[in-house]
Amino acid sequence: MRRPTLPILLFVLAALGAPGSASAQEVSGDLAWVIYVTPQAGHVTAFEEGAQRHAEVMVDAGVTQTWIAMEIILGPRTGQYMYGGFSLSGADLDAPQGDQDAMQESFAENIDPHAAGAEAQIIRRMVDLGMWTPESPLAPMYEVYRMWVKPGGDAVMRHMFAKLKAAMEQLAPDADYSVWRPAAGGVGSEWAVTVPIQGFAGYDEDNPGWMEEMLAQVYGHDEMQLLMDSMAEVMLKSTSEVFVIRPDMSVNLPEM
Repeated sequence: MRRPTLPILLFVLAALGAPGSASAQEVSGDLAWVIYVTPQAGHVTAFEEGAQRHAEVMVDAGVTQTWIAMEIILGPRTGQYMYGGFSLSGADLDAPQGDQDAMQESFAENIDPHAAGAEAQIIRRMVDLGMWTPESPLAPMYEVYRMWVKPGGDAVMRHMFAKLKAAMEQLAPDADYSVWRPAAGGVGSEWAVTVPIQGFAGYDEDNPGWMEEMLAQVYGHDEMQLLMDSMAEVMLKSTSEVFVIRPDMSVNLPEM
């Protein structure tokens, strides 16, 4: 992975916008700009301390939007950090905030020397396929499921998620999850689902067939089996990861 370029990382870390409060999030669009950063080996502590100082500089430089820092603690990208701004419009992405010179100087001093690489994406929340609303509160942790499908498989996935949402609305109306697709910067045909969690207590119970049970209850066994088989047919691979919000590295983070 190549070294992150200063202009790209600076723009991302300076221009991100996100929820305005935990109870009523400010929504100007369905886009999110996320960047995954890998610290250099042996630089994790220095990277985190530098990110904390840079967050303070961003506030002092006049950034009023929120960007959320998360640490990936489980899954294939364990040890990476994600910075994200959510519920954005394209206009938000085109309008960086704050004193750019001050933030560029801070970035060069506090973050760039400790970062081994970075990958940025613009992703889109598929509001019609998930259960997230602007009133959904932030959670301290998120389980992130990533799925890649064969060419032509997107229609199958959309149908599956639409059916799942309809079943959830009937049987679990308080459920909260988001479905995401790459808008720019993705690899292949990727789908992602983010599920807020409060901790690991929920893992005490093991029910791997919960989705089949819910779909069968709403649609009957035969349609459930068709849905599951169609998804399995187009799936290439999937991963599960856990992200933890890092308030100490975030900017203007709302209360959780």
